[in-house]
Amino acid sequence: MFRSLNSYLIDFTGLVVIGVLICLVSAGGSLASGLPFQIPASVLQLNTIFISILIEALPFVLIGVLIAGFIQIFVTEEHIRSLFPKNRFSGVIVSCLLGACFPACECGIVPIVRRLVSKGVPIYAGVGFLLTGPLINPIVVLSTYMAFGNDLRMAVLRVAVGFAAAVIIAFVISMMFRSSQLKTESRQTAAHCAHSGRPSPFSEKLFDMLKHAVDEFFDMGRFLIIGALVAALVQTY
Repeated sequence: MFRSLNSYLIDFTGLVVIGVLICLVSAGGSLASGLPFQIPASVLQLNTIFISILIEALPFVLIGVLIAGFIQIFVTEEHIRSLFPKNRFSGVIVSCLLGACFPACECGIVPIVRRLVSKGVPIYAGVGFLLTGPLINPIVVLSTYMAFGNDLRMAVLRVAVGFAAAVIIAFVISMMFRSSQLKTESRQTAAHCAHSGRPSPFSEKLFDMLKHAVDEFFDMGRFLIIGALVAALVQTY
């Protein structure tokens, strides 16, 4: 179920190296002034945008991986089955409604949906949750209302169009993928969890949740860094 101590030491070493590199990049402007050659202004701008995206996104990713760890340890497949109806169209509607009530950004919701799908949530329901969560959650709707000069019409249009698009996309996915192809991991985890007949104490479950959160963070962190770099390149050049 969990990786060896050596793999965690390797991850910790990688985290330290990444942290040092980020510190060096964030100090790029001051370091560049001491170099014998001149670094182009666009490179320094790229550096600033890259760091700003990372700093803005990391807290939401951390929240997302903690919620994903909680789902992995404390939410069972029975809870999932009782929450989502078996009917495809009803499942799409329920997932989109749940996502619309869940205040999460694009960065934080990905590990959450990934863990839900591995727990047995149908892929189409995961897609519906993934689309509506960052798009029409209450915080985003309120921000839209205020950004357009307290225009209720714009906020309502965002909710209506966003919800309709999410339902259509999720329903198309439900026609393409009718089962949970990504549920294998959850079954393997459950098999490891069931090796002892007694229920685990809360402190052990909490520690296991943090372990899963660490694993999820390193799985998602690489994509965050690559995405931040690509976004910085696009904004700069």
